[in-house]
Amino acid sequence: MMTPLPVTPERKQKDQGTGTPGTPLTHAQESLYFLQQLTKGQSVYNMPQAFRLRGKLDLDALTNAVRWLVERHHALRTIIKEGTGGPIQTVQGDGAELGCLRVQEVASEKLLREELGIAVSEPFDLENGPIFRVDLFRLSPVEHVLLLNLHHLVGDMSSLGIIFQDLSVAYAAYAAGRSPEAAGAVRQVSEFASRSRSKPVSPETIRFWKANLQGNTADLDLTVDRFRPKYPSFKGAVYYFDLPDGLPSALQELARKNRSSLYMVSLAALQALLFRYTGQEKFAL
Repeated sequence: MMTPLPVTPERKQKDQGTGTPGTPLTHAQESLYFLQQLTKGQSVYNMPQAFRLRGKLDLDALTNAVRWLVERHHALRTIIKEGTGGPIQTVQGDGAELGCLRVQEVASEKLLREELGIAVSEPFDLENGPIFRVDLFRLSPVEHVLLLNLHHLVGDMSSLGIIFQDLSVAYAAYAAGRSPEAAGAVRQVSEFASRSRSKPVSPETIRFWKANLQGNTADLDLTVDRFRPKYPSFKGAVYYFDLPDGLPSALQELARKNRSSLYMVSLAALQALLFRYTGQEKFAL
């Protein structure tokens, strides 16, 4: 049984990797890549998810499943480095070579938490890879913890769900002595990036954002009990709460009527709240 655990314009460029020719990043990836360069050596954009596995584990089947997974999803064996026209992403070799499962024995729950913290905080080397890691912590022959960790440049929380589902399917197949059957074709991130680059941003859009962002650099004048640090420390926290029944569906309907996403509606609500607290009409989030 597996139980999730909480854990704290198209162009081809030649690069020096060993995989396919490099493709440019999407616009969203470029933004995140820029921010990543400001936080080199840190794990700010790591996306870990841990699962507790109970029962007898077939280590060979899991190892083969990880290799199959990395072969199937190109993003998991991608590296990102500077090219002549900006950052590019390149798919490396094959999953059999790059899909690595790291196994470690832990003697207690206390040691497990310590080792999980170390593994979660380990920075990724975007230029040399890997950009995805799988760690297995063995507490006993019938109890393990599996940690999946990837960089936000090549995935999000939805991606982790797909990755875990594919890994589960592959493990079950190998444990039964057969090859996994993929559930449909995978939409590779490099293909999405190429398509997004084929649709250039319109001059009207650029003019709109320049006009709205010009001079919009003032800090929010929030009355808080802690001073804003000169440099980001990333020592934040997460607060979980439940939304009233019916509110999520109402927000989704509002987003649909305004031809926007739920994220855009949530961001607008946050901006309205900050205006209420500060009285500032212009600020950047």
